[in-house]
Parts: sequence; structure tokens; C-alpha cells
Amino acid sequence: MKKSGNYQRLRAGMLTGPVLAASAITGQYAVAQTSTATAAPAKTTSELDEIVVTGTTIAQKILETSFAITAVDQETLQNSPSIGLAALLTSVPGLYGEASAGEVNLNISSRGVRGGFLEYISLQEDGLPFLYNGFLEELELRRDMTYSGMQVTRGGPSGVLTSNGAAAIVNFISRKATDTPEGEVSVSYYNYGEVRTEAFYGTPIGNSGDTSATIGGYYRRGDGVKNVGYDVNDGGQVRASITHNFEQGSFTVNYKHIDDHTQFYLPQPVKITQDGSVQRISPIPGFNALTDYLQGPDTQIVNIKSPNGNGQTINLQDGIWERSDTVTFQVAYDWQNGLRWKDSLRIAKINSVDNDLRNLGGNNQIYNATSFLATDPRVTNLISTFAPQGAVAAALVRVGTGAVITNPATMNGNGLLTEMGANQFTQTSNEIINDSQLTFHTDKNDATLGLLTWDVNMDVSQIGVDFLLDVTNKAHLVDVAAVNGAGKIVGHLTDKGVLTYDEGFANGTVSIKSNSLYFNDQFRPIDPLRIDAGVRYEKVKYKSTSEDTVSNPPLSGVLDPSVLADQTGAGYGSGTYTNGRSDLSGTAWTVGANYLLADNFAVYGRFSNAFDTGIANFGVFCPGSGCLPSALTRLRFGELGVRYSTQYFYAEVTGFRSTNTHISEVIDNNGGQIFLDNVATGAEIDAKWRPVDVFTLDFGGVVQHSELTAVGGTTSFDGNQIDRLPNVMLHLTPTVSLPNGRASAYATVSYYGKRWGDLANTLQLDAYADLAAGVSYKVTPKTTLSVQGTNLTDKFSITEGNPRGNSVIAGTNSYGFARANLPRVIKATLDVKF
Repeated sequence: MKKSGNYQRLRAGMLTGPVLAASAITGQYAVAQTSTATAAPAKTTSELDEIVVTGTTIAQKILETSFAITAVDQETLQNSPSIGLAALLTSVPGLYGEASAGEVNLNISSRGVRGGFLEYISLQEDGLPFLYNGFLEELELRRDMTYSGMQVTRGGPSGVLTSNGAAAIVNFISRKATDTPEGEVSVSYYNYGEVRTEAFYGTPIGNSGDTSATIGGYYRRGDGVKNVGYDVNDGGQVRASITHNFEQGSFTVNYKHIDDHTQFYLPQPVKITQDGSVQRISPIPGFNALTDYLQGPDTQIVNIKSPNGNGQTINLQDGIWERSDTVTFQVAYDWQNGLRWKDSLRIAKINSVDNDLRNLGGNNQIYNATSFLATDPRVTNLISTFAPQGAVAAALVRVGTGAVITNPATMNGNGLLTEMGANQFTQTSNEIINDSQLTFHTDKNDATLGLLTWDVNMDVSQIGVDFLLDVTNKAHLVDVAAVNGAGKIVGHLTDKGVLTYDEGFANGTVSIKSNSLYFNDQFRPIDPLRIDAGVRYEKVKYKSTSEDTVSNPPLSGVLDPSVLADQTGAGYGSGTYTNGRSDLSGTAWTVGANYLLADNFAVYGRFSNAFDTGIANFGVFCPGSGCLPSALTRLRFGELGVRYSTQYFYAEVTGFRSTNTHISEVIDNNGGQIFLDNVATGAEIDAKWRPVDVFTLDFGGVVQHSELTAVGGTTSFDGNQIDRLPNVMLHLTPTVSLPNGRASAYATVSYYGKRWGDLANTLQLDAYADLAAGVSYKVTPKTTLSVQGTNLTDKFSITEGNPRGNSVIAGTNSYGFARANLPRVIKATLDVKF
């Protein structure tokens, strides 16, 4: 279905009164007006006639496709208040995104298949993927006004037309220049203190009209949604293109530069309470994970000590820092005898650095401070080690002030301590991607032969430290000191709050060489019937070098013998490397059909048998081939759908079933994975009702049943709901507008069903409803002011438990780590076209 400018599910909001009042004050508008709302066609032909180029080798109308696809136009995409791709895609039926992470490092799932990151989803720009797999691929997609729209397939032929996109393709379409010069500028302010400016300009070059150019992008700076005491969002992107059309084809060059810092939000401490047979999550006294965040000035700069004495610094203000340069060449040529050729080549150099504060282990790393001092083995060892110096007890000391915490039980109203790691993951990639297609067209058939190739070389590393913090907003570093009978400090467990240096060390290289040969045929035997089928064979070679590690290596450099944390690190590279290799190959195929019962009524069906080759980026975390993918993930999708429209109503309903084996989930901080099988059955709905020209009601979502059929090769969790995915997601959006089109108001109420924080289904993540709202008003025909908001009720809700230690079984701890949805966000935008 097409999402047009009036389709506000992505945008959200209804503040009708202010809009109508503003319109009454400035009612003179250079547009013909009517005083009464009369019934009008909903322009449903535009819904059905929208041309899509995603999931197909030829341009097609939505009405004629044999798979579920959603098209979002430029206005809706640009005006969405969503922060990040996960929030944006949650409005697409069948997709679920965990928007709680912020803009990037997201988890997005399709049709009941939960991998992690964007596994099984191919994120593309103009039909060509950014990265080989779903790990951090959204870092290369920065939504701004240089894009004219987005098209999203679910299941369908995506597993044939691309690598590692079996569940969905998300394709962003670049904005093109028109016959006349045009530009646009917008400035947005967010209630958490960020200012963002976007711009676009497109123009023909020369008098022939055959050549055109565009340039645009964004720059922003300010706080993140959860304030950490310093600006964390800083940077932007620039995109430019030149297109030349000639008699039998076209040629386009597109350049993109990204240099952007973004805060990544991770699970925070929460209270876990037993409620009958399940556990539930609530905020901790003195710390509300909805608005509070442990990261703050105390933890901003981290100096890491190592065995070789080389100093390394982590600056958490850098957040996820993405720097890349990408050039894309696209050429199309038509011999005008039925034979057409299209080639897309992308060359990219990408440097991704993730600096964040995260829990490095299980829920047992949140402590009652009094019990920690009395019973933790590390504290017992501290006192024993410094007993010759007179140590008889241990005390907590706030690093920033040097003051002893005299009553730990009442600290911050909760008396808690927690371990958190300052972690730095670095990945530098050089990649070349090419997709070449040769299509032969006749009146009744389009046959395409394609070759998709990848050449990717990466340097990957990780390092971190383990902190001890109190549990409060912008947490303080806490030292553990040994004291003598007079209360004098005679030794330290921690080094200015650092429990352990060199946590999670990894270093090495990964290379990916992939070749896919595919064939897709679209056949029209009779006018109402369209049949298509495709097959793809892929062979991929993974190679890695992993630096061997030494456990508990002695540290060197400026060390203090009275600090235990200064003596040894957790683990570090030995300087020797082990090579790894894994070769995988597989065949994907699909067949589908669409039948037009009438000009406004179509039915379609499809079955796809596809695969995914896994995430090789984690290969550096194990010696040899231990962390390289060693088996294919199999994803099988079946779907039956119907599309129907009248003058006032449009609906698409798609029933689906997905059967998946060897689905991977990451379960720790070092690339560890568990593999599971699952089956999902459900129905997606996408509907619009427009009884009069000033009112539209949109309704969409999915009702599904996604259950486990094996976890780690065992059957103990069979029948459980797959973790973190709701079985019910529904969105209802009423929209009102003035007859002259000058103002509109809209509201979205979203419902997300119960989920589980673990595969054992013991930690319940409660169902919740979300309210978003907004208005837009045209000050002049080319100047628009809009105000939009999300999570207007500031609802406390959870999207995940602890994926780094308790994702299989949550355990019985009274406290744990979980990630809350983002708090209320208000965005005001002034947009000017020229």
C-alpha cells in the first residue's frame, strides 16, 4: 500500500483545536475553499497505481505485485517524528522495531522472525544494499530530505534478488531533480535540546534537459533524548548526484559522505518482581530507566591501561561515530529490441566506532551495597591482601569528591551498586558491491538474469573497562578501599572506579567474498493473471584472522601497587594470530502469482524458500573459525493476500506463515550466539477509510503467533513465544484537515502486546499503548510549520531484558538490566520550499 502525505501513521498526532484556531486567524489563502465537508473520492487509484521498483526486476504497480509491499512517499517520510529507522519501520505491517536504542544499533524483525540487529533484512539505497549482512547496516542510512520515498517488502522475492534479505527489503529512493530548479530547507528543534537543519537543491544542467544534479543533507547538534551532561548528537551527511539521460538509457553518479555522532541507549538497572509464575519489571527508587541514564560526566573519558603500556582512550561523548565515503554508479541501457541492461556499482570506505556504557554480564552484577562490602569475594580478597598494612574492613568512596560514603544502604534512595563497562567496538570496512542485470522483454514476459558480487575487507577490534557505579542518573564512579581500624585507606580494589581493564578484548580481520547468480521471470499468460518465479545460487567465502589472547596479563605503564585493578587486565592480545575460514553456499527460490478480479480487486499468493549466511563480523572473537558462520539459516515464507478499494476505502490483508531454522541470537558481549528454530503464523492488515475530504482513518498492524520449536538443539522451550516480539501490534490514526488543505491534525494510538525478556518465558514485558500527536500548518504556500510528539503520556514500557547474560533464562535476581522505550519527544519544524 502507498503511504501518501495525508497518511500519518508514521507521523502521529491530533491537536485539532490550535490548528483550526490558527486557520481562522489567517484565513486568507490563495487556494479555492469550500465551507462544508463533502464526500469525496479517496483517490484510491493512486494507492493501487503507485509504481514500485523494490522486490521486482521491472517497475510494477502495487496492484499487480504478488507480494506484500508498502510505499512511503517523500512528504510522509520527511515529516515523520520517528527517531531512527526502528521507529519508522514499526508502522509497516509485519515489521517490529525496538526504537528504545535511539537512532542506530537497532533490532528490527519481520513476520515473527527475531534475529538481532537487522538480520534477514536488506537495507538498500536505490536498489543496492549498503552492507553484506544486517549488523550495523543502518549506520549507513541517514534519513533526510534527499530521499523521495521508501519501499518495503516483506518476504516475497527478496531472498532471490539480494543476499541476506530473506525477510524483507527496505529500499530508500533518492530524490531526483525536476525540469526546473527547486530547493528546500528545514530547521527542527527537539525538546531535549537538539537543533537539526536539512537542505536539498536540484536543478537541470544546460539547456537540453538531459543532465541534472542534486545536493543536500543535514547537520545537527545537541543533547540526546536522555541527557547525559554533554552533547552526544553531533554531525551529519552530504549527498550529491549527477544524472545524464541519453536516447537509450541513463547514467547516474551518487556520492555520500557521513560524519556523525549518535548516542546509543542500552539496558539500564530495573526492579524485577515475582508475580505468580512470571516476573515483571518496574523502575527502581531513585532511578527511572524511562528518563534516567547511568552515563554521565564521571564516565565520559576512559583511559585504558594495557600490558604493553600503550595508552588508549574511550570518549563516551563520541557515541557511535560513523565516518564513511560512498560512491555509487548506476547505468541503464535499452537496445530497444526487448533487451535491457542495468548495472549498479557501489564503492565504500566505512569507519564505525561504537563507544558506549553497557552491562558486560548478567543481572547478578547489580548489588546491594552493604552486602557487596560484606560478602563479595573481591572485597574479601582486598581486605586479606592489605591485612599486613592493617586493613580490617572496606569502604566505598565517591571518586569525584574523595568522600567516603558513610551509609551505603541509603545511597541514592536505593543503596545499590552496579558494574558497567565502557566499551569500544571498531569496524573499518572497504567494500565493493556490484549488481548487474540483463532483462529480455516481450509483450507477455520479462526474464532477468543477474549477478550480484561482494568484496568486503574489515578490520575489527574491541576493548573496554569494567566500572563500579552507584545507581542514579548520571551515575558516579565508586572506589572500593581497604581501611584500617582508624578508618584510614590503606589499599584499593578499584582504580578510580575501574574494577578491571581490558575487558572483551578482540582484534583481527574479516573478509567476505560472495557471488550470487540469479534468474527471475515475470509472465503474463492472460491479462488478469501474472506469474513470477525466481532462483538464486550464492557462494560465499569467509576468512578471518584473530589475535590470540592471554588471560590476566600483567599491566604496564604508570601503576600503583596499592591498587589491585592496576596489576592485571582481564585479557589482551598476545601478538600472534590464528586464521579462520568458512565456505557456505545455498540456493533460494520463490514462486508467486497475482490475479486481478477487477480493476480495484486483486488477490495474490507466494511461497519463498530463502537463506541467510550469518554475521561474520564476530569472527575475531574466537581463534580459528569458531566464530565464523558455519551453517545457513533457512527461512521459508508463504503468504496469501487480497487488495480491495472503492472511492472511500482501501484495504490489504495478508495471511502469512514463516518456518525458520538456525535463527541466531547474540547472548553476550563477545559475539556469542545461540541458535533456535521458530514458526510464525499471522495476518497483516493495512486499511484506509476516507468518508469525506477532510477526514481519514488509517488502521494497520499484525496479529501473529510466533513460537519456538527448538533452542540450542533442545526442545525444553518448545511452544514458548519467541522472545522480545509481540504477537499483536496495532496502529489507529485519525487525520483531519481543513477544506483548503492549509492545516491538518492527526493522532496515532499504537498497541503492542505482551512480550518476553527471555526464551524461557519467565520475564514478562507487559503490553502497552503509545500515543503520538502532531499538527501542521501552511503559513504560506511554500512555508510549513509543524509540531509533533511521541510517547506523549511518558509511558514506562520495556522492549528488552538483558541480552548480555539473561536472554535465555532471566534468573531470579531482584534487580536486572532492561531497556525502556524513549521518553516523550516533541519536535517543531519550519520547512521552506523555493
